[in-house]
Amino acid sequence: MIDIYRNEDSIDVKEQCIDRIQTSILRLDDLVQELLSISRNDRVSDDHVVINLMDEINNSIESYYNATDTDNLSIITKVRHHKKFKSDATRVRIILNNIISNAIKYRSFDRVKSFIKIIAEVSEKEVNLTIEDNGDGIEHSKLPHIFDMFYRATEKSGGSGLGLYIVKKVADKLKATVDVSSQELEGTIFNITIPNTYYQ
Repeated sequence: MIDIYRNEDSIDVKEQCIDRIQTSILRLDDLVQELLSISRNDRVSDDHVVINLMDEINNSIESYYNATDTDNLSIITKVRHHKKFKSDATRVRIILNNIISNAIKYRSFDRVKSFIKIIAEVSEKEVNLTIEDNGDGIEHSKLPHIFDMFYRATEKSGGSGLGLYIVKKVADKLKATVDVSSQELEGTIFNITIPNTYYQ
């Protein structure tokens, strides 16, 4: 792209080159951040702290909501947080960011109204978190592989195929579980259970 840019006289073509270079740089930056997350997850054990789950969910939504056209998207969040929740904040954040960003990026743009429902309940034992969408869904034959390294379940994916792999690795560190059910063209549901260490 740089070589084409240098040898091209057309302003339009030069602008297209810059756009493609920027896209490649952003994808490379995402890949580096994902690789750093994998490395950090294997090496670092952070202290557990008290977490406001509603704040973390809202922060994840805000980080990705404005990244694409969201005119047809509604996000419903319900959090029952009567008990204190303690865990590794960085790892909880990684799980939320990856799954919520996927729900936003891979929603169905053909629907009149797309939705993401995020429901969480904090008990003394654990946090039960459900993230449901009515997006493109995942083909049944591909479901067993979505947590594999570099696996991309859809041709629409512009990512590295590391996002859900990282979610699984992080969940394992937290002794959390991540279950997924999906129907192609109907939507996907992630059920996450994270141990609550506040009462342990």
